[in-house]
Amino acid sequence: MTIHPFDDGNGRIARAIADWALARSEGSPQRFYSMSAQIHRERNDYFDILERAQQGTLDVTPWMQWFLGCLGRAFEGTESTLEAGLRKARFWKRHAQATLNERQRVILNTLLDGFIGTLTTTKWAQLTKCYHDTALRDIQDRMEQGILKKDAPGGRSTSYSLTATEAGACDRALAPCGGVCRHDGSPVSRRSHTRTAPCGRRRRRSLTRSRTRRAQ
Repeated sequence: MTIHPFDDGNGRIARAIADWALARSEGSPQRFYSMSAQIHRERNDYFDILERAQQGTLDVTPWMQWFLGCLGRAFEGTESTLEAGLRKARFWKRHAQATLNERQRVILNTLLDGFIGTLTTTKWAQLTKCYHDTALRDIQDRMEQGILKKDAPGGRSTSYSLTATEAGACDRALAPCGGVCRHDGSPVSRRSHTRTAPCGRRRRRSLTRSRTRRAQ
C-alpha cells in the first residue's frame, strides 16, 4: 500500500489481491468469507493501522497482527451468518408440511432473522398490515402448534417469542460430524458438520486457526 502504481483504486486492488491470495492458498473453489468485506466493516481501524505502518519504521508486525486479527474476525462473522442460515433452514424443514398464511411466514422469518425488541399483537398487525383481531388469531394458531409462546409478564402489553424448542432445536438430518446433540445427548451423523453442537464448534475453530497459520 506504500507503493501506488495507479492514480486511483490502489486500496481496492490491494484488498482484491489479498482475497485472491487467500483463495489460492486454500485450494478450494468455495469461499464463505471475504477479507475485503471485513476490512470495509473495520475501515476506520484499517486506515488508522495503515497510516501508522506507513509513517513508522519498517517493522510491519503491528500491521500483520491487525491483518490476521481481521482475518479471524472474517471467519467468525461468516460462521455466525452460516449458523443463522442453517438454523432458519432447520426450522422450515421441520415445518415444511405446516399450514401457514403469508402473515405468519413473514413474522416467523422476521423472528428467525433476529427480531429486535418484543413481539406484541400490535406489532404483528403493523408488520403484516392486518387488523388486531386477525393478528391475535394468527398468534394463537402458532401457539397451539407449539411454535410461539407467551412471554413472562413484564410490560403493559403481552409479548410473544419462539419457543425454546424452535429457538434452538437440533435437526438430526443436519447434525455435525461425529459428536452428540447438545440438547439431548444423542449420537449424530457424520454427513454434515456445520452446526452448533460441540464437535462442530471445535472443528470450526480449528479450521479458523489452520487458515490463519496458512496466511502467515
